Parts: sequence; structure tokens; C-alpha cells
Amino acid sequence: MSITVKWKRSGIAYIDTEVPDQETGELKRARISFGTKDPRDAEEQRKQWLAGTHPKHPSQGGHKQDFYRRETSTNEKFEGTDLGTWMQKCLSDERVWGNCRATSTHRSNVKIIRGLLPEGITVEGITSHHIYELDRQLRDEQNYAPASRRKLLGTLSASLRRAAEPDVGLIPARPAFPAIKVNNVKDRVISVDEERVMFECIEARRNAEPLRQWAHFERLCRLLMGTAFRLGEALSCGPSNVKRKRWTDHTGKTYEGVWLGLSGAVTKGGKPRDVPLTKELQELLPILNQNQAGGRWFPWKPRTSGAWYLLQNICEDMKLRGYDMSDVVLHTFRHTCATRLAEGGLDLIGLRDWLGHSDIKITASRYVHLMNGHIHVGAAILDNYGTHPSGRMELEETPSNYGIPDNPANGRDGAIDGIGALN
Repeated sequence: MSITVKWKRSGIAYIDTEVPDQETGELKRARISFGTKDPRDAEEQRKQWLAGTHPKHPSQGGHKQDFYRRETSTNEKFEGTDLGTWMQKCLSDERVWGNCRATSTHRSNVKIIRGLLPEGITVEGITSHHIYELDRQLRDEQNYAPASRRKLLGTLSASLRRAAEPDVGLIPARPAFPAIKVNNVKDRVISVDEERVMFECIEARRNAEPLRQWAHFERLCRLLMGTAFRLGEALSCGPSNVKRKRWTDHTGKTYEGVWLGLSGAVTKGGKPRDVPLTKELQELLPILNQNQAGGRWFPWKPRTSGAWYLLQNICEDMKLRGYDMSDVVLHTFRHTCATRLAEGGLDLIGLRDWLGHSDIKITASRYVHLMNGHIHVGAAILDNYGTHPSGRMELEETPSNYGIPDNPANGRDGAIDGIGALN
């Protein structure tokens, strides 16, 4: 059987292969998920599988039949199943997480929850009282934020939901969980003044600590600020992501520019996305390419804390200079870039496509209040309503009156509007 890397709709890599059946020893088809969206990581795992060194390979004790799978003709019951053990077992079952791509997050959540569960608690013995008590511990004793509590309890909820499904039948129904209200909208943006001082602090760190990765961190911050990429998207970028694109404006004139493209394997929504590069980033490309390694511009892998730790250092430096950036995270750079685009006149559809939102409602709920320039003609409409012989006012407005920059390079390629505003 030829083994090639394939991709789920969620962007997760997997292979179709054959593994020995536990009971008969005969080979049977199996789908092995690699739990990654990174093509290079997926290819490396494929090579490990072929070499028999992959953790999920049968020779390494992996891909064993899940302990709750049993023949329906028997009355075997797994009574007294330890809840922590059950959650650990569920990590290898794709039916529990669906299309979820945060495998490493669930693995971490299971570890945290297991450490807080009452000793000896079983799947059959857990009640809503235990779950509410667990939430209290996460909130009051562990100081987890609402979003983190919901993710942690979500991992427990998914495993209990699986335990209640008919083919498992460990419990009749999943116990009730507390409703945790989370405000995911982050209003914090980095001001122009804060941005200037931040890069001054990074430069000072580069001079004082030349052996640390401050040069990479500075280039990462500039890329995040100029593209609104998520951190994982930015960390996957390298020379192969750069492309030249042509587009045509409403007059039929053709333009060409430098863009940065993301494959569906690394984006949150699983769809490819291209954004135009600012002049600053275009000038930065030679330095990025010169310092790339393994096809990537940055040395950190997704879901690692190296860049985050450097940001904490900079926030401390800025505090000494009178700037409070304690509430700034790397995702703040994305929100800052999006806010500047919205305030600068990029239309809602263009902003949606730039950010890669799956639904324009997400874009509108977060940024439409910043687009006040495109409705200013409404006052003129109301002022003149009924004064025109036809009962309507004849408006002679340029496209810029509707929030589109009056720039000859403002074209449309069917995906992104208003790119001329940044070039």
C-alpha cells in the first residue's frame, strides 16, 4: 500500500495505511492522524511511520484498539472506569474531538483536569456537583480566566459525551456543565507611540543580548503588524510563501504587487489566503530570506512559547519607560493591524478576506463600528430628502466617499479590496 500524506477538511494531516488487528492479527485499513497542519511536520511523521519509529506505529505500541470498543454481542461492562484514564484514552479517538485541530491543547487539558479530579473518581460516579466544584477550583484556586476554564471543561465534556454514546454506554447521559460566559473580543490595540517605543526596546535588547533571538523577534513583530496573521500562520512562513500577483481595477488597468500566501494547511479556517505586502515588509524580505532556516523565516515552532517569552521581556522594559503593555499578547498585533485597516477605509468584504474570517458576521461584529467613513453621506441623504423633484437626491460621489481609498492602485481581484491604501 502506497502511503502518502492526505489532509482532512480541517487541515489536519493523516495517512491511510494497514495495521494488524488486535484479535485476529490480520491487516486492516486504518487512518492515522498526525495531529498537525504543517506540511513539513507531516512529511517528517510519514517518514517516521515508514521507518517504524512513529509513536502511533504498532511496533511502538501505538494505535491499539481503544479499550471501550467491544463486540455488541457481549455484555461486557467497564464498570468503575477511572475518569482520568478514560480521558487519556479518548485522546486517541478522533470521534471525540471531531475536526478539532488543537490536539496538543486537549492533551494539556487532560493533564490539568486529571490533577484536580477527586481520587478514585470514575466515569460512572462523576456528577454535576463534581463538575461545578472543579470549575470553582479552576476559578478560585488556579486563577484560570473564563476562556481557559471553558476550554478545560470542554475537554472533560467531550470525553463524557463519548462515554454516553450508545456504542459505549458507560453512562446514560452527560452530566450538566456550568455556563461560562466569555468575552472573546479584545479591544486592546497598540498605538503608534507604543509601537515606536516597543521597537526601541527590542533594539536595546538586541544590543545588550546579541546571542538571543531578538532580531528574529523584531522581524516577527513587523510581520504580524503588517499582515494581521495569526502567530501560527506567521511562524509557518518562508521564502516559498512570497508570490507576485496581478489584478485589474475598475478601469481595466492592470497592476502587479508582492503578496504573501498561506496554504489551507496552516490557516485557522482551512482555506488558503493571500495578503499584499506593505513597502516596509517588501524591504524586509531580503533579510528574512537571508536568515531563513529549513524553509522558515522564524526559529520557533507553532504552539511553543519562545516568542511569547520575549514579548514578556519587552513588556517589562516598556513598563520602565512608562508604558503599560501588560494586557498585550501576540494576537494583539493582529487586532491592531485589522483596526488600522478598518479605520483607514478598507471595506468590510475586503477586511473579511484579509483576516480570513469564515463569516462576515465575525468581521462586522468586531470592526464595523470603526468604519464610520462609509456612512457619512447618510446625513446628506436625509438633509435633502424630498427636495429633489423626483423625491430623491441625485448623488455624485466618488468611490472614496464610500470608504474606498481614492487611489489609482485600488483594484479588485475578486478577493481583496482596497490594497492601494497600503502601497
